[in-house]
Amino acid sequence: MQSFKVIHNNKKKRTKLAARRTFTLILLVGIFGFVAYYLYSSRLSQLNAARQQLDDYHALYEEIQMEQDFFQSEITKLQDEDYVAMLAREQYFKSLPGEIIFRISDVNDDEDPYYGGELE
Repeated sequence: MQSFKVIHNNKKKRTKLAARRTFTLILLVGIFGFVAYYLYSSRLSQLNAARQQLDDYHALYEEIQMEQDFFQSEITKLQDEDYVAMLAREQYFKSLPGEIIFRISDVNDDEDPYYGGELE
């Protein structure tokens, strides 16, 4: 009978040991999974922030490119003497000999042209 008790006790010990090993394995896999998920989510948020910053830089680049194209066209226009003469007449009231310049301003329909205030 004692051998039966020893075999039964050994079986209980092995069952407890197997349960403990299973619990430890599940716990380690859970911890590993949590750490992996945390690292993945933090990297994903960093990636999204970097993509947003890249989109912002692309928009800024497009804006600067448009400005550069505008200024390049202005440089090209300013090399034309006729354009410079027209610009001098419009903005600086320079005139050719015998030419009279009249300045006509755009008046809003809601404003009084004499007093600058709104009409009632």
